[in-house]
Amino acid sequence: MSKFEVNAILSLNTLLLIVGKYYKTTVRKKGAVKMSYIKIETLPKMQLSLKSSSFEETILKAIDQTFSKLGEEVKQKFFFFLDTKFKISKENIPNQIGDFVYALESIFGASAALLEIDVMKTVRESVPSFAYSVEDSEISFEGYLFSLKWFIENS
Repeated sequence: MSKFEVNAILSLNTLLLIVGKYYKTTVRKKGAVKMSYIKIETLPKMQLSLKSSSFEETILKAIDQTFSKLGEEVKQKFFFFLDTKFKISKENIPNQIGDFVYALESIFGASAALLEIDVMKTVRESVPSFAYSVEDSEISFEGYLFSLKWFIENS
């Protein structure tokens, strides 16, 4: 294991502890939830703005913005770790949604939910015509991303 890889792992673990400690109560109360049913709603008056970007561009931009909030060094180390440990390149995240979600939750544990929420908020800002709702109170990040992909490809 190279020195850079060890530093990347240590930095991500330190970040996990900081984020996890700060948000521990909030995450525990809400718990990990899984999606049962999804319903996609569209807002026709805003659909024209959607055509200018693809799913790949939208999701990569949202993920990049979320990790930029953690600092450039942490972001670079995360993508390096994602590539070396989980064999997911940054550019290939949109094609490996399930693997990316698994890697994110493996690396950050319960704190991954905070990053997932931030990605969803960023997506909501960049694609205002995408509305995601569930039939019951359960939701999953993976389900959200697959719904977004379906919405963009079929709009």
